[in-house]
Amino acid sequence: MKFKLIFSLFSLLIFVGGVSAQDLDPAKALKKAGKLLGNYNLAPTDNYDKLVEAKGLIQSVVATDAFSKNSKAWLMYGTIFNELIGDDVKKKVLDEAYELKNPFAGIEAFNAAKSALQFAEKKFESKDALNLVKESLSNLNYIGDHFLNLKEYGSAFKLFQPVLAGHKLLKENGLESVLKNDDDYNNQLYLVAVSGLYGEMLTEAKPYFNELRAANYDNPAVYEGLYKIAVAENDGTAPDILAEGREKFPDDTSLLFNEINHYLKEGKMNELIGKLETAIEKEPNNVSLYTTLGNVYDNLYQKANGTPDAAAHYANAEKYYSKSMELAPDKFEAFYSMGALYYNKAALLSNAVNALSDDYSKEGTAKYEAKKIEMDAMFAKALPFFEQAESRNANDMNTLIALKEIYARQNKLDKASEYKERIEALSN
Repeated sequence: MKFKLIFSLFSLLIFVGGVSAQDLDPAKALKKAGKLLGNYNLAPTDNYDKLVEAKGLIQSVVATDAFSKNSKAWLMYGTIFNELIGDDVKKKVLDEAYELKNPFAGIEAFNAAKSALQFAEKKFESKDALNLVKESLSNLNYIGDHFLNLKEYGSAFKLFQPVLAGHKLLKENGLESVLKNDDDYNNQLYLVAVSGLYGEMLTEAKPYFNELRAANYDNPAVYEGLYKIAVAENDGTAPDILAEGREKFPDDTSLLFNEINHYLKEGKMNELIGKLETAIEKEPNNVSLYTTLGNVYDNLYQKANGTPDAAAHYANAEKYYSKSMELAPDKFEAFYSMGALYYNKAALLSNAVNALSDDYSKEGTAKYEAKKIEMDAMFAKALPFFEQAESRNANDMNTLIALKEIYARQNKLDKASEYKERIEALSN
């Protein structure tokens, strides 16, 4: 009998120890969650565990039928999650190495605030819910920027999206948003669109880019994004988007190369050349037109390597790059392009050098040496143009890589090492 009594007491202890948030009355759990939140607010550093406990309680409360449509419960839910993300933000500001514990709690807070507003029955409940919406937006933006800097674009997209939705909700209710004016709104719109694009969420990103386009947002990346989406969707609008973007931003390099690559893929070289020549006749001092035409001939030269047309394309590329440098000696693009023209020719010659390297006959060795001299001379010819390009844009990665490779080939290892360090620093 004594053994049975001990066993019964042990079972009771197990039963008592097993009481969880789900076993509490929802109303009592809601009240306890509020008390724990209050304890946390009195001493956040010492009472973080109480905030975590409150989180578990409030999650169980809103999961019940009695409180699933209760504004007070959802407001408590949002406030707790807003404190969780707020704690992360404060610690991250003080210590960049701090690892976020609840990076997406801001989304939970925002959605809970929307539910609190939806189920509000009294004016003060609606007011409290809208205040919570506003409070959640700054934290969402901060954490979104964090993921954007890490190039975790999908996460940034998820965090930036509610900021736009929250802004609209506040404006609909006559309240001020963290996005003070149209410029703030459009800049936020741009962050959402670009994060979606680079996060490969093209369908989701498309409406944001279209809204920016309609707002005449002054950034060529809008058209680059829409072009990439149109190409992926194969809806036939890609050429029109590029044409519109190029007309609006004629000096933008990204759009320029997208246009060149598009026509290259389509095989419409004559159409592109004719289009550019006509434009030059109308605008003889438009530097970007010369650089563009030089790029077209440069691409044609690379494709025509070893054919009778190659020399003519190469000469035309030199001609138009030279004209561009003459018209705008302070511009980066033409100097870089001329350097790349020579560098790419040297790279083609290096293939011939490698092909001759296994021929150890007297005649083969002579051919090898002659071709190597020609290759080295072409790399040397490219060098001053890349140096000029670097002086106009010190952080262009392709320029730095080309300079590193050329100096390494010239056995100037100190210079090559210097550029290697710069490339690594820029990459980081």
